Amino acid sequence: MTAYVPGLIISPQIKIEKVRELSLPGKTLVKVGATVAYNTPTLSAQMPSEIYIVRIPDKTGIDTLQVKAGLLHKVGDSVQKGELIFKLKTCWGLWTTQLESPVSGVVEFFNTSTGHLGIRPPATTLQIPAYINGTVTEVGTDKFVKIEATVAMLQGIFGIGGERFGQILVLNIANNQVVTREYLSNLGVSLAGLVLIGGSSFDLSALDFALEQKAAGILTGSITSKVLRNFVGYNLGTAMTGDEKLGLTFIISEGFGELAISERVMKIAKTLQGQMASINGATQVRAGAMRPEVIVSSNLTKENQSFLSQAEQEQASATKLCSSETLTCGSPVRIIRTPYFGRFGVITELPAQLTKIESGAMVRVAKVLLQDENREVYIPRTNLEL
Repeated sequence: MTAYVPGLIISPQIKIEKVRELSLPGKTLVKVGATVAYNTPTLSAQMPSEIYIVRIPDKTGIDTLQVKAGLLHKVGDSVQKGELIFKLKTCWGLWTTQLESPVSGVVEFFNTSTGHLGIRPPATTLQIPAYINGTVTEVGTDKFVKIEATVAMLQGIFGIGGERFGQILVLNIANNQVVTREYLSNLGVSLAGLVLIGGSSFDLSALDFALEQKAAGILTGSITSKVLRNFVGYNLGTAMTGDEKLGLTFIISEGFGELAISERVMKIAKTLQGQMASINGATQVRAGAMRPEVIVSSNLTKENQSFLSQAEQEQASATKLCSSETLTCGSPVRIIRTPYFGRFGVITELPAQLTKIESGAMVRVAKVLLQDENREVYIPRTNLEL
């Protein structure tokens, strides 16, 4: 009995296509056939700013019914920050109460029942960069752009943080060694704008140090749930990530716990030393829809070319196995959904019949011998990867 499973892409050279998309109507800035760099703006849109509400009665002590008499601007007028928007003489003209605009913008409304004035600041411009160096293959009217490129790609099993760019620095550390603050500080280089790759994990002190030093991102083997929770500041769900506002992007290649980063990842990473990388920690575990990634799409160096001659065939066969070949009893696998997320095991049985799981769905499962506790569990086949 066999089954198909997904797999991570760990490749020194692979052709990919990236869709860059706006969440609201805008305009495209490139044409089909154009060559773009990772930081080339491809799409643009105007993001309306939130209305700033000036509560005039609260600010001035003027009765709501009297506020309208002191307004100096009507709906549709432009105002500048610090400009008078309200002026009213009280106490038979003995006192003058006035109020300046806290922001620049356009008067959008005045509510006579509350005395509140709404000012909308100018819209902000949103630009979507290409993310990778490549060629534009398709342009959708005001909405999306497709870019194609041949790249080196290192996918992870889980990540946090969004898109960033940085220069790769491969750490000279054993694959099973934990990266500490002391190790990073002894490197003697600024970590600003760097993507750090290596080690079995980063402890909390190392993560905090990388953040302080403004590192762009980290790719390491694993992380414990305790360190992750303390670094993020709250319990993080594993179903979908990428929107965390951390200041850096963090990716693990192997799983949760204390797992050495794979030799295959490090072998490719070493050929990318010093090159500019695009990194994205966004992860959607369900159905394997989105994987965190480190991508290098610059021209291949001579070192890359020599490496490809021996590694490309190896990687091609591994990718084929993960994507199109069959899984059999005895195959080593990794579990990609809770409650065993990130753990390793070996397939011991592939029952032919459908099995009912917790959600009530009837699915095909595999019996997996967990590597770390010598216990067999049943796992939906779609939650496994080679």
